[in-house]
Amino acid sequence: MILRQFKEFINIIHETYRREEHSTPFDRQTALVCILAAFVLLFIQFIAKTGNFIRFLQELGLYSAVDYFTLFFTSSQYGNLTQLLWFASFSFFFYLMFPMLFMKIFFKHRIADYGLKIKGAFAYGKFYIIFMAVMIPIIIFVARFPSFQNTYPFYQIPDNTPLWPTMFIWELFYFFQFVGTEFFFRGFLIHGLKHRFGFYVIFVSMIPYCMIHFQKPFLEALASILAGFLLGIMSLRTNSVIMGIMLHFGVALLMDICSLMLR
Repeated sequence: MILRQFKEFINIIHETYRREEHSTPFDRQTALVCILAAFVLLFIQFIAKTGNFIRFLQELGLYSAVDYFTLFFTSSQYGNLTQLLWFASFSFFFYLMFPMLFMKIFFKHRIADYGLKIKGAFAYGKFYIIFMAVMIPIIIFVARFPSFQNTYPFYQIPDNTPLWPTMFIWELFYFFQFVGTEFFFRGFLIHGLKHRFGFYVIFVSMIPYCMIHFQKPFLEALASILAGFLLGIMSLRTNSVIMGIMLHFGVALLMDICSLMLR
């Protein structure tokens, strides 16, 4: 009975595909890129984010691991920094290394073709400078808002603790987290799906990029839509995410500096 229903459902999938595709050959790359992207976002949510990771271990009944990681994340005055370095490290791995290895193994593609290309990366540098110039006064203005003050910087510096070296360590890891973020949304998704969606791949990548900002201040989440569109266009135009990485990190760094100075 169950087997018959399973076969019937497989037939439904097949018929739906035939109806929607209008005899277009099955696009293996598009399917695999989308599936992998879903797994990446899942892993970021439940492994990179320490609170969710602890709850995940509890659900699995791994209580010894729960005790170990809870102590690991909270055992010193630098517990907040430890959690952030965990998040940044796994974000870098899942956003960049995981898709990179996947595309190299399954499709034998050059990694440079997914946005990690120096040649031509600075061809439209003046537009990135304009974007940054526009963002500077906006950042200075919104940094005063309580929602931004309560969010940035992510690293909550312990009282009577100098910025060096902990804040600089965090900013270094923060930078590599942006390398991964830009590669995934403007490299892997855009250049992995552009053969299928063309210009509209920008809008495809914009949706999950906006969604990862849902826990950020509203104005930042709103701005992520425009940022996803503009950076997507530039990646599609230059075949590179290098300048996008620099712009993205520059905005984040300026936000941290402004938030610290206004306290």
